[in-house]
Amino acid sequence: MEATGKLKQVGLTIMHYERREGRLPWENYDAQGNQLLSWRVHLLPTLNQQELYDRFKFDEPWDSPHNQKLLAQMPEVYKCPSMSDHPNDKTVYLMPIGLGTLFGSSSGESIDELAQRDPDRILLLEVHPDRAVPWTKPIDYSVDFNDPARGLGGHEPEQFLAVFLDGSARPVRTTESPHELARYFEANSE
Repeated sequence: MEATGKLKQVGLTIMHYERREGRLPWENYDAQGNQLLSWRVHLLPTLNQQELYDRFKFDEPWDSPHNQKLLAQMPEVYKCPSMSDHPNDKTVYLMPIGLGTLFGSSSGESIDELAQRDPDRILLLEVHPDRAVPWTKPIDYSVDFNDPARGLGGHEPEQFLAVFLDGSARPVRTTESPHELARYFEANSE
């Protein structure tokens, strides 16, 4: 229940951010087009973490000497309860990305528009603890449509938690057929 609540809170915060700003929270690039900080950092003000947010240097990458000092201050909402024996600066809460995914296409549609078309798409998910990433690092779950269950899973065997475009949070079985599982990540519903 705690993990579901945290994941849902983060998912709803992403939706709120996009409605307020008119974009997803990951537009922070250097002159060469490299993403500097994770969307998780950009959500901090919306998560009542303005003081921590203000301490980041947004013109430096996540692993710069300055920003790296802030890794240990990961907010509780990004900590999975089942990862108490894992590093305190890593999260398993990632967004699905890649060619053919909602966040790998350039349709220009908002989350609300996508949800009206097909609410049964995943916005945010839980990866297996061995795939946890530093919370400030701009990396997410790269979907492999040939093996969409690879790297997914959480504190329960054969399932992972996910937040869908309609704002609901629920477990998804990794034992579903690859076709059915891939459908949760596809950019279009045809």
